Amino acid sequence: MKPLLLAAALLLAPAARPAQAQTPASPIQSLAHSLSGTVRDAASQPLPGANVFLKTTFDGATTDSLGHFRFSTGHAAGALVLAVRLIGFEPAEVPVVLGGGPVAVLAITLKASRAQLGDVVVTAGAFEASDA
Repeated sequence: MKPLLLAAALLLAPAARPAQAQTPASPIQSLAHSLSGTVRDAASQPLPGANVFLKTTFDGATTDSLGHFRFSTGHAAGALVLAVRLIGFEPAEVPVVLGGGPVAVLAITLKASRAQLGDVVVTAGAFEASDA
């Protein structure tokens, strides 16, 4: 029974425990900002696969099957442009200001692009190869 009492005393006495080392946060973590939102079309349908990124950086994400995106950036605080691109839709740009906390861009709506491909015509042909 004495070992059990000794173990309880060690757990309850904070001075008996060794001090845990505090690791300083890396600069990227202390400057990290989180951006999130949803990309939809004009009919409020989610757009999966849209490319969402901060211009002039390598930070961004692709929307999921429900049109949601979320990513973190280590870019310094300030005004930046959030760009959204998807084939078949006109590109959109939203100004964002990175400050001390998460930036939630609630909804971004993309308009369908008027540029369309023309009709595609597939034709089949035959040719012969010979020695002559």
